[in-house]
Amino acid sequence: MTATSEPGEATTVRSSKQGVAGRRYVRSAARSRPKASGGFGPPTPLRPPAFHVPGAPKEPLDEIALPVRARRLDAWLTPGRSPIAANQHHWLYQHAWIVTGAKFGWWHGAEALRVLIRVDRRVESQWGIGYRSEAAARRALAVLEAKAK
Repeated sequence: MTATSEPGEATTVRSSKQGVAGRRYVRSAARSRPKASGGFGPPTPLRPPAFHVPGAPKEPLDEIALPVRARRLDAWLTPGRSPIAANQHHWLYQHAWIVTGAKFGWWHGAEALRVLIRVDRRVESQWGIGYRSEAAARRALAVLEAKAK
C-alpha cells in the first residue's frame, strides 16, 4: 500500500518478516523534486573550495563536509570497537575520503585533517595500527598549510 503525504514524497507501509510479529514498519521513499529555475544563474556553492587543483573533481555538495565526516569518525571510534576487518575497512575508507578531499582543496580540509590525526592516534593506541595513515594525513596537512602561506 502506498500513501502520498506531500508532493514528491511517498510512504510505503508493509509488514516485515523480521522483528515483532504483526508489527508494521513505515519506510519513506523520497523522490527527486524538479528544481525551480529562478533565472538568477547557477546556485552558488555553500562550501567554496579552499584552492583549485587542476584536474581535481569538485566537492560533491550532496555529501557531508570533511570536518563533519572527521568528527563522525571520531565519535564512531569508541573504546569498545574492535579491529575486525569491517571496522578497519570503514576507518580506512573514511580516512582516504578525508585526505583525498583535503588534497583536492575541498572546504575546511585542514580542519578535517587535524581531527583525523587525532582519530589516527586513537586507532594506533586501541588497535595497534594506523601509523602510516597518520603520516599520510600529516603530509597532506603540511601541504595545505604551505599553500595557505
